[in-house]
Amino acid sequence: MRIILINALFFIGCIAVGVVIGLMLNAHVPASFRPIVGCVAGLGIYLALTSLFHKRVKLFPVAGQPMEHYVRAFCTAAEPPKINTVMQTLRQRGAEFIARVNDPSELDAPEWRQFELLYKPAKGAIVVECTRDEGEDSGAREECLEFIEEIVGSEDAPARDKVIEHLKRTRFIVCCELPGDCDEDGFAANGQLLEYFVDDCGAMLQADGEGFYERMDRAKILLPLEYR
Repeated sequence: MRIILINALFFIGCIAVGVVIGLMLNAHVPASFRPIVGCVAGLGIYLALTSLFHKRVKLFPVAGQPMEHYVRAFCTAAEPPKINTVMQTLRQRGAEFIARVNDPSELDAPEWRQFELLYKPAKGAIVVECTRDEGEDSGAREECLEFIEEIVGSEDAPARDKVIEHLKRTRFIVCCELPGDCDEDGFAANGQLLEYFVDDCGAMLQADGEGFYERMDRAKILLPLEYR
């Protein structure tokens, strides 16, 4: 609902700007056509900016474009595991995924920030990012506080309190960006990866447009949060 309202207000603002532009046109354009030209200009501004926002901040969906999907693991373990540690465990569990990095040394680097999980040759990679709670100004700390602000008014007190308590204990966040062409195998691969962090790093999961889960089981949502 919040996204729809923001989108509507943004659309109205763009149309208003376009109308002002239309009214400012020179005398060669008949006065009766200026509002129409302005509306067309406003629509063009809206489409251009929403396309840019979609690419940059994933805020407004653009018709006809596949949408990326984000799932996060809020982990309470003291430190993130190395990428190779994660991949070796997944291979032991029967997975055949590949971790792609810019520099092979990153596979065993404790301070790794990102890697791409390749689950199928013809499909886009799942981008996996890790942010750590390194103090008050860290991205992980700020993201946890943002989620707490969003759910503090939830009527489901037991689930709300459980999620808030977990977010306060979170030491690092692993965020998985699923590509627009992700298929069932990709969702399964992402699930296997996140289950690792649940089992080995004390993670609680959050999926955009859905809410918080204790495990990768969509039938057992802990706390719905549809607008995030």
